[in-house]
Amino acid sequence: MFDKDGDEVYALTTDSSKHDNYYSDTDIKWNSTIIDSWDNVMGVISLGEFNVLDSYTLKASYYYAAKTYTMTEYNLNPLFNEDILNFMFVVYIVPNVPAGDHALYYLLVKDNIIWYCSQTGNPVPNLSQYNSDGTPNPDSVVGWEYEGTGASGSTAFRDVYPQYLVLAEITGLVPDRPEGGVDTIAISS
Repeated sequence: MFDKDGDEVYALTTDSSKHDNYYSDTDIKWNSTIIDSWDNVMGVISLGEFNVLDSYTLKASYYYAAKTYTMTEYNLNPLFNEDILNFMFVVYIVPNVPAGDHALYYLLVKDNIIWYCSQTGNPVPNLSQYNSDGTPNPDSVVGWEYEGTGASGSTAFRDVYPQYLVLAEITGLVPDRPEGGVDTIAISS
């Protein structure tokens, strides 16, 4: 909490291990006893008998553990996107991206070769095939191996960017059919 002049006056936490430790480089100590309860759904915090002055400015940070994430950037349903039958879809996270910026990206991989990369830069490096002005990107990973095999001697994405956390490798590749079988998908009308 900050007073009307912008000076820190209180540092409240639910982390009891911080209690009585100094907040940042100030003379203010963390207090873990003032917050009585909190509502994870609505974000309401109860401070009990603690009096918050109208002139105080409150700033808060919190940690949220997501159990699900919906990515709508690419449709993996082969009824709507037949490309998924020909590629492995790789979803990954770029670490240390500034708050509020995009951190999830994807690759389309076929036969261990990257055909597409959604990482277009700003603030992260542009790894896609083209720059924003449409010129070819010399730093593109398109054409690279996804995983290094050493066979072709080409650069491998997983070797160059080991800090990128792969969340999923989704394959929609149609398996080989027995002799006389036909590779088909249902057609929606």
